[in-house]
Amino acid sequence: MQLNVIGSDVPLLRREPWRVLFPAGVVMAWIGVLPWLLLALGFTEEYRSIQHAMTQIQAFLACFVAGFLFTFVPRRTGAPAPAYWEIAGALVCAAGLAAAAWSERWAFSQIFWLAWIALVGRYVIAGASRVPDRSILPASLVWIPLSLAAAAIGAVLTAAGAAQGVGGMWIHDIGRTMVLEGVTTGFVLGVGSFLLPVLLNGRPPAPPSTRMRAFHAIAAAAFFASFALGPWSLRAGFGVRATLAIVVLVSAGLHRRGEARAVVPAIAQAAVWCVPVGFALAAVFPAWRKAALHVGFIGGFGLLAFAVSAHVAGAHSGKLARPRVVVLMAALMLLAIPARALVDLDPERFSLWLGIGAGLFLSATIVWFAALAPSLSWPIRSRTDSKR
Repeated sequence: MQLNVIGSDVPLLRREPWRVLFPAGVVMAWIGVLPWLLLALGFTEEYRSIQHAMTQIQAFLACFVAGFLFTFVPRRTGAPAPAYWEIAGALVCAAGLAAAAWSERWAFSQIFWLAWIALVGRYVIAGASRVPDRSILPASLVWIPLSLAAAAIGAVLTAAGAAQGVGGMWIHDIGRTMVLEGVTTGFVLGVGSFLLPVLLNGRPPAPPSTRMRAFHAIAAAAFFASFALGPWSLRAGFGVRATLAIVVLVSAGLHRRGEARAVVPAIAQAAVWCVPVGFALAAVFPAWRKAALHVGFIGGFGLLAFAVSAHVAGAHSGKLARPRVVVLMAALMLLAIPARALVDLDPERFSLWLGIGAGLFLSATIVWFAALAPSLSWPIRSRTDSKR
């Protein structure tokens, strides 16, 4: 697919919505993780596990997903740049969900989630509909609409199960895990399968075939259906998800070393493999699934969000992040994984490991800001330009 250029007459914020959505995502991450650090240091006694999970997936990562899609879709499809109300809507949805989760209004929080799905989904579908020849769209992009659909279904199941009380908790659990574990994985597999090979090899992917389209459609459907196995067999559910993720990544060639030696794509390649590794560990050690899944949450979702955002910011601003700073950010994120795992594996030192893990993650966000500071700065127009 050819990359379309958005005219300079379009305001900068609409051309590059990532400039506000990526930083907003980091703010959401602080809202989700800072309570853990405060708990570990003894400044609070509140254990906000549900608030943490919802904010990290449905606010932090949602901002990065929206920032990426609002930047990617118009350049790949020729769709108009997102309107101010769409960018503002994505921000309001993330902030509203984080606020509702903080106040423990769980059902109300999902209204913001459903609004985010409708907002982003409408924009993605409208963009895809503008492509004259849809056969040129990457085959793996089928994961994006299916992930958005799974996000809506998961939210409905979560609310419906909770409304039924104890007897409906199995429905609630299916919906909750689909939202927290499945939706972002779907985005990772769908976008990563065609974007990462381009970054790693510096050349466009081969034209998609009918067989590959069918493969991704079947894989995505089977992946989301596997969450129904949870109430009966955790091992089976995690095993299916791990297997499908590995097969999809291998089919994209992401098991091979890239020809380009750029730091950010290499980090993104390592991060994307943390997702199936987390599922595989959860399948082998279901009793320790929280620790296992954080391999994918931190090393996969979190690190991938920071790595891809670094690439997007550098590519569009022309100011690439310094490689050593990006490597430091990645190292802090990866070190947070064993620290978070030890929260469950070494409960006697719960506060110690929780504080270290939260501190490493939050430190990584600070380093991320330092790495992207030149890219995130807003250009100052000269008086001559402003009169044109």
